[in-house]
Amino acid sequence: MNVSQSSLPSAESSTESSKSSGAESLFEYSLTTGYPDMDHESRGLRLYALSSVALCAPLFMTHTGTTSTSWIGSRIKKYGAAEALGTIASAIGVATATVVFDSPVWVAIIGTLSENVGFYSVILYNEFRTASKNLAAQGRSPSWKSRLNVIGSTCVTFGVAESVDSLFTRPTLLGLGGYTGELLGHLAGGTGQVAMGVGAFLCKFAADVVYYSMVEIQGAAVRTISDVKRSSR
Repeated sequence: MNVSQSSLPSAESSTESSKSSGAESLFEYSLTTGYPDMDHESRGLRLYALSSVALCAPLFMTHTGTTSTSWIGSRIKKYGAAEALGTIASAIGVATATVVFDSPVWVAIIGTLSENVGFYSVILYNEFRTASKNLAAQGRSPSWKSRLNVIGSTCVTFGVAESVDSLFTRPTLLGLGGYTGELLGHLAGGTGQVAMGVGAFLCKFAADVVYYSMVEIQGAAVRTISDVKRSSR
């Protein structure tokens, strides 16, 4: 039996329409399941959180997938407290900038500066304390020279990675997260202000992955140069 050509487009469009309808139903179900009274802005925030986790997960797996448990434990011990305070400071900075300025640009700038203050306060405190213990074991007391040496050593450890992070990576990702969150908030029927702050804060974790990757690369390069210098003596 011959099938007329004119009947094919209508069949295809019918199939596409049913698929689209099914996708929309699944989308709506995923946003509202367990939250029947959720408003539009909250639904947008839930969608943005889920999509951000999905996007950031591969970065985390790439960074830690080939590492051992002892390596991860040593990094948590070394950076855990600093990262915790930096995260709290970032959340406070992002929330304050969202309320006061309601601008993704200012959210990105203040969020970045706040995290740096929190993070490096702990890093420098730990470095100064370690240097003081080493000097005390030698019967010496800390001096301005020893303190400057600690600051110089910290700059060598974090300098390149921190410069790229503070001047480009982190404010860019926080800004993009803020803009995207604000857009999704408006599309969901809300003001977009809360979604802006949440979006910027979630992208902070993607910036962390890039930052710590650069720190490890920089550290490996410094160790390699030191080994070469020692072997050439």
